[in-house]
Amino acid sequence: MQEVGLTAPLRAVRALAAAQSPDSADYLELRRYLTRQVLRRSGVSSVEAEDVVDEALARFIAVARRGEVEVSRAMPYLNRIARNESIDRRRRKREELVDSFDDQPLSDDEIARLVDKDATAVLLEAALSAAVRRGDAVCTRVATEWLREAAQQAGTPSSREVARRAGVSHVTVQHCLKRLRDYIHEVTADFPDQPELDRS
Repeated sequence: MQEVGLTAPLRAVRALAAAQSPDSADYLELRRYLTRQVLRRSGVSSVEAEDVVDEALARFIAVARRGEVEVSRAMPYLNRIARNESIDRRRRKREELVDSFDDQPLSDDEIARLVDKDATAVLLEAALSAAVRRGDAVCTRVATEWLREAAQQAGTPSSREVARRAGVSHVTVQHCLKRLRDYIHEVTADFPDQPELDRS
């Protein structure tokens, strides 16, 4: 039964948020609406916009099935997922372009030095939270894998193993850890009791 006074996209997203199957026509209108939003906001191609919508809907449905979506806030939440996914894709494309021109990759030890030795657990946690708030999913994934690898072995983590686990290139690991270092510097002011970091 359709809800009176709601648009087709809103009916569809509310049904999905309640872990129900929406009307097929409503769902098609929801996809069209999201695709228009992605195209308008991100400037990606129509094919890329459809990919963004597919990924956003898949993530939204997975969260909804766990009962973690508030029905009344479903559309803003879905729009945020789509926006973050489009940002993530643009960032990956930029990094892939840089990768193609970077013929002098850093060594693992050089990569390790990108994260300051004084970056305490408190600062790392705050930096990762900052990356999440910025929608920097690639950096978050890479940093998490890098820290997990560091905890599992003595010495410097293998950037190629981190890249394999995170599903990115070796050079992308470098870029992500540089961004992690920037996030660490960004949040340092919120923790005056932490050591001053070397910003070189």
